[in-house]
Order: sequence, then C-alpha cells, then structure tokens
Amino acid sequence: MTVEYFGKQYEITPAVRDEVELGLTKLTKILGENIKSKVILSVEKHRNIAEITVKRRRGHLVGLAEATDMVAAVTQALEHIETQVLRHVGLGSSNREIGRSLEISVETVKDGGYFIDLPAGVAQGVDGHRASSF
Repeated sequence: MTVEYFGKQYEITPAVRDEVELGLTKLTKILGENIKSKVILSVEKHRNIAEITVKRRRGHLVGLAEATDMVAAVTQALEHIETQVLRHVGLGSSNREIGRSLEISVETVKDGGYFIDLPAGVAQGVDGHRASSF
C-alpha cells in the first residue's frame, strides 16, 4: 500500500496521518495490498476538505468530504470510499437481487384497477391487504 500526502494551506499532523492509515488498512483487507492512494487535505476559510483517491486495477475510488475538523473530514471521506468498495465488491445488500427473486403477478379487479400480488411479508397495502395499486 502506497500513500501520498498533499497539504494545501494545511500542515499534515500525525493524528490525521494515523486516521488515514487506519482507514486505508481496513480497505486493504477487502481490496488487497496492491493499492495506491493519494490524500489531499486543504483548508479554505473555515472549511477543512479531505479528498482521498484510491487507485486499483479496476479503476479509481474517490472520497470527498468537508467538515469543520480535519479528522472528521478524513473519517467521512474514508466512509464514502468504504461504501463504494462494498458496492463494487458486492458485499453489501442489493435491491436488484431482491427484485429479481420476487415473482409478481398482476390481476385485474372488478372496478378496472390493477393490483400487484406480492408474497407475504414483502409489502402491505391499505387496510392490511397484500396488494398495492398503481
């Protein structure tokens, strides 16, 4: 794991460096050791901005956050990258998989409206009916 630090109008402190290292070691458990990252920390007026870019074989992951404290901005940027990693690797929950597993049948009712009959426990309509109209 290679990390490059850049500070724009900001001197990088050991506490911020430790926070970045801790967050990136969590990511290396999922992505592997062969990643390169670039950390850009900047201050504009009263805003602390952290931009973390992780380069890997299959593309780049970018986390950008801004807060009043630099450690908080770094933490938010690392959380953003972590959600991207989980989404790309497929470890998170996916609504597409749930949608594919449902078998939906459409029935016509006497008044001409359409209702979708969903499996029990998926969705409840008005008055406790298992069908929802559209």
